[in-house]
Amino acid sequence: MPVDETSINQIGFGPVSNIELPSTWVEQPHPNSDTRSPRTLRKFHHPEDDRVQICLYYRGLPVTAPSAESFANCLEKEPGTISQASLEALQEVLGPLALKDDFNIEQACLKTLNGKKIMAVEGHWPGLDLKSSNIFIDTKGDGAIIYELYYAAPSNCFDQHKETAEAAFASIAWSE
Repeated sequence: MPVDETSINQIGFGPVSNIELPSTWVEQPHPNSDTRSPRTLRKFHHPEDDRVQICLYYRGLPVTAPSAESFANCLEKEPGTISQASLEALQEVLGPLALKDDFNIEQACLKTLNGKKIMAVEGHWPGLDLKSSNIFIDTKGDGAIIYELYYAAPSNCFDQHKETAEAAFASIAWSE
């Protein structure tokens, strides 16, 4: 299914050589005040509601060796639901999504997206009344360098724009 809203922006980012986003969506300026940090966040929002976002994120540093090993081992498994025990071992990879007081994981699974195994996590930020659908990408195959793409929106309109986000994720072409 193609990305809606007539035409598209084609964006490259780390392991993503191309992702198609609706041309009407607006990229939010996000100056990195610390030029020493390779952390990168690109946010694109719906033209009528800046709370409806598709974001491309790189944390700027590799995860620790034990977390990298846990993530790489997880990605070797068959696609399907990720166990609670596996999620516990992936706390550093999940970042803020691992904070049970802040984020409620509704679904966590392994998927193959255009030939690449990814971890997908969807859930709810009750304190913010936001929902998000996140994908975690192992860039080098060792679990250490992780990029994250996510769709986030207020709970009351999350489903309304989810199809656009899913189409954007489905459009991903991977860097070689």
